[in-house]
Amino acid sequence: MPPACGVHPQDPSLLDFGKHKGRSYEYVYSHEPGYCRWAGWQKKGQPALKRFAAYCKEKDVLAGKPPPPVKAPLPPASDATKVTFGKHKGKTFREVWAHDQAYCRWARREPEPGVELQQLIQYCLAKEAGGLLPPLPVKTKARAKAKAKAPQHVDTVLQLDALAAALQMLSVSKAAPAKAAPPPSYLCPVCDELMTKPMLCSEGHSLCALCWTKWLARKPQCPMCRKAVSAASLVRNRALETLIDDYRTAQQIC
Repeated sequence: MPPACGVHPQDPSLLDFGKHKGRSYEYVYSHEPGYCRWAGWQKKGQPALKRFAAYCKEKDVLAGKPPPPVKAPLPPASDATKVTFGKHKGKTFREVWAHDQAYCRWARREPEPGVELQQLIQYCLAKEAGGLLPPLPVKTKARAKAKAKAPQHVDTVLQLDALAAALQMLSVSKAAPAKAAPPPSYLCPVCDELMTKPMLCSEGHSLCALCWTKWLARKPQCPMCRKAVSAASLVRNRALETLIDDYRTAQQIC
């Protein structure tokens, strides 16, 4: 049975990044062949990843294993492209974009996305750049069936409660006008809130100043396009900050 964290005294080389951080090269090579193949496919990456890929390649040569097949480049993503991994496996990119924006935001925050996840990230970024907002979720057959099975008196009670609450609000004051949803460009891609002191990188992407600080402490790259970024290269996006301040004032947001 391997020691804790996969640290082998025979091999002092340890991974200092990613999900196998703290484990030895030998342990990951022996127990995670899929991760080794993924490392060999990465054309761009930090020096530590390249050293680990070179180690795996040398071990394969000594063991007489054939080199891993070259992974063909993925075609450009479209609405009909299907997800081949995770909880949305089998769904199209369009369905994921339309019904699970939280998943799209999570994908952009992943520090080391795989090739397929990168394809989904690029698709979502293209949708946002074009100003294409997702439609409202459509009721699924399962939800409609569950609602049909629910006792009718339960729906009646809920409707009466909702009506009583609406009448109470009308008796106290006039209904306040609905607040308009903020434009996507006003929201920080990391915290998903209205940006505070937005800072702009050289690639044209803006984040909250605090979100930039936290992100760059983990990974010195832009969370949107994965290109290298340093804190010194960031500039204050005063034009966007003025627009957001005007929006806050109009919507009476503190």
